[in-house]
Amino acid sequence: NWMIKFWTIDLHSLRVTSIYTQKLSTCTVAEQNIHPICSGLATCVSDWIQTGLLIGNSCGDLYKYIFGTENTVHCTWKLHLHEAQINDIEISPFMPNLSASCSSDFLIKLLYSQEPSRHDEYKEDEAPPYILFTIDAKLPVSSIRFSKYSSTVLFATMIEGTINVFD
Repeated sequence: NWMIKFWTIDLHSLRVTSIYTQKLSTCTVAEQNIHPICSGLATCVSDWIQTGLLIGNSCGDLYKYIFGTENTVHCTWKLHLHEAQINDIEISPFMPNLSASCSSDFLIKLLYSQEPSRHDEYKEDEAPPYILFTIDAKLPVSSIRFSKYSSTVLFATMIEGTINVFD
């Protein structure tokens, strides 16, 4: 039914304090209506921030959604980013227009969006980000995180359990 649910958990009682549901709109890309679930299973979702929500899928596609009207979330772009499933997406805590993705294709990609959309401005013509650079990790990458304390540090966990630090 193309729904995303957001939960808020009270860390003291470990109880769900609120649930918010949003309906996903179709993603119109090159005059085709596409849903992330239809063109591959959704494999990861970024944190929701002011500039939107990123969803990666099993086909290596990345989608950006922003809040729209009438309790829906609108797709603003789709980008074929990896040749295998996207395992994780992270948005920089220092720059909301900088994000990173990792995949089973051994690659980590850093992406830069020219003008991030505000959550209350639905732009159908928003351009996808461009790839700043690609890192070949030599192994499938299971997760990535930007440092919370340094804007230049990125951590990557390999599928076999090692952690690489990039600065």
